[in-house]
Amino acid sequence: MSQNVDISRANWTDPIQRKHFIDLCLQEANKGFRSGGGLKSSAWPRIAEELEKLLGKRYTSKQLKNGWDYMKRQYLIWSKMMTMTGHGYNFVTKTFDWSPENGKNIYSKISEAKQFHFKALANVEELEALFGGVLLRADESSTHSTSMPSETSISLEEDENFPRNTNDETKDSKKKREERKERANSRRNE
Repeated sequence: MSQNVDISRANWTDPIQRKHFIDLCLQEANKGFRSGGGLKSSAWPRIAEELEKLLGKRYTSKQLKNGWDYMKRQYLIWSKMMTMTGHGYNFVTKTFDWSPENGKNIYSKISEAKQFHFKALANVEELEALFGGVLLRADESSTHSTSMPSETSISLEEDENFPRNTNDETKDSKKKREERKERANSRRNE
């Protein structure tokens, strides 16, 4: 990395910065640099160097680790909401459509859930690939990993024989979900 570049302020909501960061994290994980619920410390300088090349911005390893933790937390909240009975996920808007009563109940259980009522979780498929083996504890304030082996390859490649979500979706249920999406779209267009 060049010495004349100042440390940049990280903005993990910027779509371009976020996408590059997630892609680089996936690459490092695919190369076997995963450790427990995160990446090995040796991965962060490589990611920082690549981000500097891509964005012209320089980040510290601590900033990158904080970005990882931020996105992991977002994914864990979103994932927990997806597993709740009657979660009200809208596949068209990729947000959660709750009745006011149901929303109040969910917000009391998961204080940060409100962010996904009006805004979709960005890069959800990539985050699922990075954090899909991570569990949220009952107190919702800390995380632990299911110890994914470091040699496990994480890929977003399409494979018709392997379900893309953690619910082991069959082709029939996927087809039904697609039909529901189409019906919802046609109702919205009427």
